[in-house]
Amino acid sequence: MLSPESKRRHGDMNLISSHCTLYQELLLGRCIKFCDMEIFSVVILLALSCVLSTGTSSSLQQPLGAELFEFRPPRANDAGDIATVIVDAFSRAPAWKYVHQFADEYPGYIRSCLERNIKRTLENNTSSEHVSRVISVPDHTTGSGSRVVSFSDWQFNRTKSHPDLFTLAMLENGGNCSKHLDSNQTRSEDYMKHLKSAVETHLDNVYERHVYLSLIATHPKWDGNGFAAVHLRWGMGLADEMELPTTLIATPAGYPLYKSVGFEDIYNDTLERLDGEGIIWHEVMKHSP
Repeated sequence: MLSPESKRRHGDMNLISSHCTLYQELLLGRCIKFCDMEIFSVVILLALSCVLSTGTSSSLQQPLGAELFEFRPPRANDAGDIATVIVDAFSRAPAWKYVHQFADEYPGYIRSCLERNIKRTLENNTSSEHVSRVISVPDHTTGSGSRVVSFSDWQFNRTKSHPDLFTLAMLENGGNCSKHLDSNQTRSEDYMKHLKSAVETHLDNVYERHVYLSLIATHPKWDGNGFAAVHLRWGMGLADEMELPTTLIATPAGYPLYKSVGFEDIYNDTLERLDGEGIIWHEVMKHSP
């Protein structure tokens, strides 16, 4: 039986949820069509504040076998786990090995640099239009009792003026990390220039506003639990309510998943490898509301 205090909190949460529904249905949807950019940004802030205020949207617990997983915003002390997820998820991909040519000579280097810069990014990010989510699972070997095993990073209301914060976090390093010791810089600059051009040409120059999924990753040990789908349902659901397309650049590994949830092909971007070892491709994709 709920205590009086629990009943009060439960009632408050229902009230907040009801108000958020009104924001989404009565305010946000109409503002997409009629507001100028300044007012639109305020409405985005209000809507995302609602998302962050409700337990069902910002911190959702779901059963995972006999345990629970939690879907929530990241905290600065998650930076190490997030860095591990990114490195372990992408380090097997041809594009990663192509750019990070010298990773074997500097073990742990990229993970350490990512952890520091992701932590700094999470501590300093005040943008209402740039939102990340993690999935954590119980892990009693850690001090917090849980471990982040999946991560996504979204740009709501993306325009050409909004950079990809986590791309910047990986590129704008300090100290020893500025030397990018693990990377072939010629390849890296060519690769990033190619991706940037694809995003600008086929997304930013086409859509005045869109919701851009800049990164999604699950640790390989936790593949097969549907965590990527949890992230996608959340972000695509908000984009649909905002009447904006959801956009992304798919890797070959992620492409089948995106197709299965309704994303459409826009453009197949092909990069000729500078080492003469073939091509690297990505698919520019969108999901319409």
